[in-house]
Amino acid sequence: MGLDLGPFILDMGVIDDPLYSVVMPVFCEGANLQGIVREVSQSLDKAGVRHQLVLVDDGSPDETWAVIKDLAKENAAVCAVRLSRNFGKELALCAGMETAAGDAVIVMDADGQHPPALLPAMIDSWRTSGAEIVEGIKTHRGKETIFNKVTAATFYLIWNKLSGFELRGASDFKLLSRRAVKAYLAMQDRNVFFRGMTAWIGFKRAHVPFEVAARSGGRSGWSVFRLIKLALNGIT
Repeated sequence: MGLDLGPFILDMGVIDDPLYSVVMPVFCEGANLQGIVREVSQSLDKAGVRHQLVLVDDGSPDETWAVIKDLAKENAAVCAVRLSRNFGKELALCAGMETAAGDAVIVMDADGQHPPALLPAMIDSWRTSGAEIVEGIKTHRGKETIFNKVTAATFYLIWNKLSGFELRGASDFKLLSRRAVKAYLAMQDRNVFFRGMTAWIGFKRAHVPFEVAARSGGRSGWSVFRLIKLALNGIT
Protein backbone atom coordinates (compact mmCIF):
# COMPACT_ATOMS: atom_id res chain seq x y z
CA MET A 1 0.00 0.00 0.00
CA GLY A 2 1.52 3.33 -1.05
CA LEU A 3 1.48 6.58 0.90
CA ASP A 4 -0.26 9.49 -0.83
CA LEU A 5 1.71 12.66 -0.08
CA GLY A 6 -0.55 14.77 -2.28
CA PRO A 7 0.71 18.32 -2.76
CA PHE A 8 4.02 17.58 -1.05
CA ILE A 9 5.32 15.84 -4.21
CA LEU A 10 3.29 17.62 -6.88
CA ASP A 11 5.40 18.71 -9.86
CA MET A 12 4.11 22.00 -11.25
CA GLY A 13 6.46 21.98 -14.23
CA VAL A 14 7.48 25.14 -16.07
CA ILE A 15 4.94 27.96 -16.26
CA ASP A 16 5.43 30.31 -19.21
CA ASP A 17 3.42 33.30 -17.98
CA PRO A 18 2.69 32.82 -14.28
CA LEU A 19 0.05 34.75 -12.35
CA TYR A 20 1.29 36.29 -9.09
CA SER A 21 -1.21 36.75 -6.25
CA VAL A 22 -0.31 39.20 -3.48
CA VAL A 23 -2.17 38.41 -0.25
CA MET A 24 -2.46 41.25 2.26
CA PRO A 25 -4.29 40.81 5.58
CA VAL A 26 -5.77 44.19 6.52
CA PHE A 27 -6.94 45.45 9.90
CA CYS A 28 -7.81 49.11 10.46
CA GLU A 29 -5.60 50.29 7.58
CA GLY A 30 -8.31 52.20 5.70
CA ALA A 31 -6.53 55.56 5.88
CA ASN A 32 -3.32 54.26 4.29
CA LEU A 33 -4.47 51.33 2.16
CA GLN A 34 -4.86 53.14 -1.15
CA GLY A 35 -1.25 54.32 -1.06
CA ILE A 36 0.12 50.87 -0.24
CA VAL A 37 -1.96 49.19 -2.95
CA ARG A 38 -0.75 51.78 -5.46
CA GLU A 39 2.91 51.09 -4.54
CA VAL A 40 2.40 47.32 -4.79
CA SER A 41 0.71 47.64 -8.19
CA GLN A 42 3.49 49.89 -9.48
CA SER A 43 6.18 47.43 -8.35
CA LEU A 44 4.38 44.51 -10.01
CA ASP A 45 3.95 46.54 -13.20
CA LYS A 46 7.67 47.30 -13.07
CA ALA A 47 8.35 43.56 -12.87
CA GLY A 48 6.13 43.10 -15.95
CA VAL A 49 4.03 40.29 -14.47
CA ARG A 50 0.35 39.35 -14.44
CA HIS A 51 -0.94 39.88 -10.94
CA GLN A 52 -3.85 39.70 -8.54
CA LEU A 53 -4.20 41.55 -5.22
CA VAL A 54 -6.14 39.70 -2.50
CA LEU A 55 -7.09 42.12 0.28
CA VAL A 56 -8.49 40.38 3.36
CA ASP A 57 -10.34 42.63 5.82
CA ASP A 58 -9.87 40.97 9.20
CA GLY A 59 -13.07 42.36 10.75
CA SER A 60 -11.93 46.00 10.84
CA PRO A 61 -14.32 48.29 12.77
CA ASP A 62 -13.29 51.38 10.76
CA GLU A 63 -13.72 52.32 7.09
CA THR A 64 -11.27 49.67 5.84
CA TRP A 65 -13.90 47.47 4.15
CA ALA A 66 -15.40 50.45 2.31
CA VAL A 67 -11.93 51.36 1.02
CA ILE A 68 -11.28 47.77 -0.12
CA LYS A 69 -14.62 47.66 -1.97
CA ASP A 70 -13.78 50.93 -3.73
CA LEU A 71 -10.37 49.59 -4.74
CA ALA A 72 -11.98 46.45 -6.15
CA LYS A 73 -14.38 48.57 -8.22
CA GLU A 74 -11.54 50.69 -9.59
CA ASN A 75 -9.08 47.87 -10.26
CA ALA A 76 -10.09 44.50 -11.72
CA ALA A 77 -6.92 42.95 -10.28
CA VAL A 78 -8.15 43.51 -6.71
CA CYS A 79 -10.05 40.68 -5.01
CA ALA A 80 -11.92 41.79 -1.88
CA VAL A 81 -12.41 39.35 1.02
CA ARG A 82 -14.12 40.18 4.31
CA LEU A 83 -14.02 38.00 7.41
CA SER A 84 -17.13 37.88 9.61
CA ARG A 85 -15.14 39.13 12.63
CA ASN A 86 -11.57 39.78 13.73
CA PHE A 87 -9.90 36.34 13.63
CA GLY A 88 -6.32 37.63 13.70
CA LYS A 89 -3.60 37.96 11.10
CA GLU A 90 -2.65 34.28 10.92
CA LEU A 91 -6.16 33.12 9.98
CA ALA A 92 -6.62 36.09 7.64
CA LEU A 93 -3.50 34.85 5.84
CA CYS A 94 -5.09 31.42 5.47
CA ALA A 95 -8.25 32.96 4.02
CA GLY A 96 -6.19 34.94 1.54
CA MET A 97 -4.11 31.95 0.47
CA GLU A 98 -7.24 29.87 -0.01
CA THR A 99 -8.66 32.63 -2.23
CA ALA A 100 -5.50 33.37 -4.24
CA ALA A 101 -5.48 32.03 -7.80
CA GLY A 102 -1.80 32.67 -8.57
CA ASP A 103 0.89 30.25 -9.67
CA ALA A 104 2.93 32.01 -7.00
CA VAL A 105 1.54 33.70 -3.88
CA ILE A 106 3.27 36.62 -2.17
CA VAL A 107 2.27 37.34 1.43
CA MET A 108 2.98 40.79 2.81
CA ASP A 109 1.73 43.25 5.43
CA ALA A 110 -0.51 46.17 4.51
CA ASP A 111 1.15 48.69 6.84
CA GLY A 112 4.13 49.49 4.60
CA GLN A 113 6.73 47.69 6.72
CA HIS A 114 7.23 45.11 3.98
CA PRO A 115 8.63 47.29 1.17
CA PRO A 116 6.71 46.93 -2.13
CA ALA A 117 9.91 47.93 -3.97
CA LEU A 118 11.34 44.50 -3.06
CA LEU A 119 8.71 42.59 -5.07
CA PRO A 120 10.63 42.54 -8.40
CA ALA A 121 13.69 41.11 -6.61
CA MET A 122 11.59 38.38 -4.96
CA ILE A 123 9.98 37.47 -8.27
CA ASP A 124 13.35 37.41 -10.04
CA SER A 125 14.78 35.18 -7.30
CA TRP A 126 11.90 32.72 -7.70
CA ARG A 127 12.35 32.66 -11.46
CA THR A 128 16.10 32.07 -11.39
CA SER A 129 16.90 30.16 -8.19
CA GLY A 130 14.58 27.18 -8.55
CA ALA A 131 13.37 27.80 -4.99
CA GLU A 132 9.79 27.02 -3.98
CA ILE A 133 9.83 29.69 -1.24
CA VAL A 134 11.53 33.09 -1.35
CA GLU A 135 11.78 34.67 2.09
CA GLY A 136 12.25 38.28 3.04
CA ILE A 137 14.95 38.26 5.74
CA LYS A 138 15.22 41.23 8.08
CA THR A 139 18.66 42.83 8.21
CA HIS A 140 17.27 45.41 10.63
CA ARG A 141 14.06 45.05 12.67
CA GLY A 142 13.24 48.74 12.53
CA LYS A 143 12.21 50.91 15.46
CA GLU A 144 10.85 48.87 18.36
CA THR A 145 10.70 48.98 22.15
CA ILE A 146 13.16 47.28 24.49
CA PHE A 147 10.30 44.99 25.57
CA ASN A 148 9.69 43.86 21.98
CA LYS A 149 13.41 43.26 21.40
CA VAL A 150 13.79 41.16 24.54
CA THR A 151 10.61 39.12 24.01
CA ALA A 152 11.43 38.48 20.34
CA ALA A 153 14.95 37.31 21.21
CA THR A 154 13.59 35.04 23.96
CA PHE A 155 10.96 33.53 21.66
CA TYR A 156 13.43 32.76 18.86
CA LEU A 157 15.87 31.22 21.33
CA ILE A 158 13.17 28.84 22.66
CA TRP A 159 11.78 28.16 19.18
CA ASN A 160 15.18 27.29 17.69
CA LYS A 161 16.05 24.97 20.57
CA LEU A 162 12.73 23.10 20.48
CA SER A 163 12.03 22.96 16.75
CA GLY A 164 15.46 22.81 15.15
CA PHE A 165 14.43 25.52 12.65
CA GLU A 166 16.30 28.83 12.58
CA LEU A 167 13.84 31.74 12.35
CA ARG A 168 15.99 34.66 13.50
CA GLY A 169 15.55 37.43 10.96
CA ALA A 170 12.63 35.62 9.31
CA SER A 171 9.46 37.47 8.38
CA ASP A 172 6.00 36.83 6.99
CA PHE A 173 7.09 38.59 3.78
CA LYS A 174 7.33 35.55 1.51
CA LEU A 175 6.73 34.28 -1.99
CA LEU A 176 5.43 30.70 -2.16
CA SER A 177 5.04 28.58 -5.26
CA ARG A 178 1.66 26.98 -5.86
CA ARG A 179 3.24 23.69 -4.77
CA ALA A 180 4.27 25.21 -1.41
CA VAL A 181 0.85 26.85 -0.97
CA LYS A 182 -0.91 23.51 -1.50
CA ALA A 183 1.37 21.83 1.03
CA TYR A 184 0.68 24.58 3.58
CA LEU A 185 -3.09 24.49 3.14
CA ALA A 186 -3.14 20.68 3.19
CA MET A 187 -2.25 20.79 6.91
CA GLN A 188 -5.66 22.38 7.65
CA ASP A 189 -4.48 23.76 10.98
CA ARG A 190 -6.48 26.50 12.64
CA ASN A 191 -4.03 27.32 15.43
CA VAL A 192 -1.57 28.55 12.85
CA PHE A 193 1.92 30.03 12.94
CA PHE A 194 2.68 31.00 9.35
CA ARG A 195 6.36 31.77 9.84
CA GLY A 196 7.09 28.46 11.51
CA MET A 197 4.77 26.26 9.44
CA THR A 198 6.26 27.48 6.15
CA ALA A 199 9.67 26.48 7.52
CA TRP A 200 8.38 23.05 8.59
CA ILE A 201 6.98 22.06 5.15
CA GLY A 202 10.49 22.10 3.71
CA PHE A 203 11.24 22.82 0.01
CA LYS A 204 14.18 24.70 -1.44
CA ARG A 205 14.34 28.30 -0.24
CA ALA A 206 15.95 31.54 -1.32
CA HIS A 207 16.48 34.69 0.75
CA VAL A 208 16.09 38.37 -0.09
CA PRO A 209 17.32 40.81 2.59
CA PHE A 210 15.36 43.92 3.57
CA GLU A 211 15.13 46.55 6.29
CA VAL A 212 11.82 46.91 8.08
CA ALA A 213 10.35 50.27 7.10
CA ALA A 214 8.37 52.57 9.37
CA ARG A 215 4.62 52.01 9.43
CA SER A 216 2.76 54.08 6.85
CA GLY A 217 0.37 55.19 9.59
CA GLY A 218 -1.75 54.02 12.47
CA ARG A 219 -0.70 51.62 15.21
CA SER A 220 0.06 47.93 15.30
CA GLY A 221 -2.91 45.63 15.97
CA TRP A 222 -0.65 43.30 17.97
CA SER A 223 -1.33 43.63 21.69
CA VAL A 224 0.96 42.05 24.28
CA PHE A 225 -1.67 39.34 24.87
CA ARG A 226 -1.88 38.49 21.15
CA LEU A 227 1.90 38.34 20.82
CA ILE A 228 2.13 35.97 23.79
CA LYS A 229 -0.68 33.82 22.35
CA LEU A 230 1.07 33.64 18.97
CA ALA A 231 4.35 32.68 20.64
CA LEU A 232 2.69 29.91 22.65
CA ASN A 233 0.91 28.61 19.53
CA GLY A 234 4.18 28.62 17.62
CA ILE A 235 6.14 26.79 20.31
CA THR A 236 3.47 24.18 21.16
